[in-house]
Amino acid sequence: MERLSAILSELSSPDEEADPLTRLDELDGLRATTVRLEQSLLRNLVLGKRHFAHCAICGEEFSSDLLVVAHIKRRASCSDIERRAYKSNLMTACAFGCDDLFERGYIVVKKGLLQAGPTTSKSGAVKRKVVALQGRHCSKWNAGSKKFFTWHRLNVQRLRNPQHSG
Repeated sequence: MERLSAILSELSSPDEEADPLTRLDELDGLRATTVRLEQSLLRNLVLGKRHFAHCAICGEEFSSDLLVVAHIKRRASCSDIERRAYKSNLMTACAFGCDDLFERGYIVVKKGLLQAGPTTSKSGAVKRKVVALQGRHCSKWNAGSKKFFTWHRLNVQRLRNPQHSG
């Protein structure tokens, strides 16, 4: 890892002739990681055998392989009970941008309606997508999911920029 860090720090050098990939002996490595054991079960509970479903954010229908079964309240911040609350803390979000826009705080849900979140972008494409979604009803909003959407709205910026919390 130290060798990789050294190579990465040199990438900002003006020498365009050097190819940093040639300095790595191997391009693959081993890593031990924690896995979400429940992920496939949750996906099955939410989507079942359906081949198509709707994105809770944009409302468009997609084939199931283009939908993410996403926690509304960030999973890492959930208690064990909240992680298991799949009926109220999970939603389908499309891989065409809605999942990332929600997870990164570009959009949030307040009182069932989508609105611009605390994260902003200078990208015209992102701005247009956020504007197009604003005011739309989130199909996953209900009495059970309200607390999770509220948590997301109030905490997403702090989690994206931990140095600004406090």
